Amino acid sequence: MKLRSLIRILVWVLFLPLILAFGYVLVACMLTWIPANGTFEEPTDGVRIYLISNGAHVDICVPMDHPQMDWAEYMPVPGWQYHRFGYVAFGWGERNFYLNTPTWNDLTLDVAAEALFLPSESAMHVSGWERAPRSSDRVRTVMISDEAYGYLVEYILASLKVESNAPVVIPDAHYHADRDAFLEATGNYHLLFTCNNWANRGLKEIGVKTATWAPFPQSVLYHLPR
Repeated sequence: MKLRSLIRILVWVLFLPLILAFGYVLVACMLTWIPANGTFEEPTDGVRIYLISNGAHVDICVPMDHPQMDWAEYMPVPGWQYHRFGYVAFGWGERNFYLNTPTWNDLTLDVAAEALFLPSESAMHVSGWERAPRSSDRVRTVMISDEAYGYLVEYILASLKVESNAPVVIPDAHYHADRDAFLEATGNYHLLFTCNNWANRGLKEIGVKTATWAPFPQSVLYHLPR
C-alpha cells in the first residue's frame, strides 16, 4: 500500500468519529430548536408535573397519589411504607450504567462505550420526594390536564416490566437506602434513544410543547416554562 493511501486511511480513522460526533450534536441542536406540539397551552386546572435534570439526565416527577394512580401502592419498593412521599420521579436509562455508576467517579470506559454504541437493556430509576421540587435552572414545571396525565401514566406503565401485576424491583439496587429503587424496564437504550429521549417522548405523547428530538437534558427543558 502506498504511503499516501495509508495516510488517507489514517486521517479518516482519526477524523470520522469527530465528524460523526459533530453531526450528532448539530442535528440534536436543530431538532431541539424545532418544537413538537407547538400550539400547547397549559390548562388552568389539572395535574402539575416536574422535569428534573441532574445535568446529564432528566426525570419526570409526578404526584405519588392521584385518583388515576397511587404509585406507592402499585410499586412494591422496600422501605417506602415508612415514608410519606408526596411525589415520585421516574427516570428511564441504560441498565448497566445505572447499576454500576452511582457517581461519575465510578464511570469506566467499557460501561460508557456500551451505553453509547450498543443497544442495551434498560432500567427505571424511581425516587421518592416529600414535597414538590423547587424551581431552579434544572427544574421545570408544567400543568397538564387530567386526561393528559392519564396518558402519561400509561406511558410510564408501558415502560415497566411487570410480573404478577406488579413492577419488578431489581434487588439491592439503589442510591439512597429506602428513598429510591431500580425497576426492570422495557425497551433498549442506544445512541438514538437515550434517557432524555424517553422523557422527551413522554412529553410529546401527552401534547406538551417540547423538542422534536432530545438526546440531551437541555433539549428536554428548552421549551418548558421556567
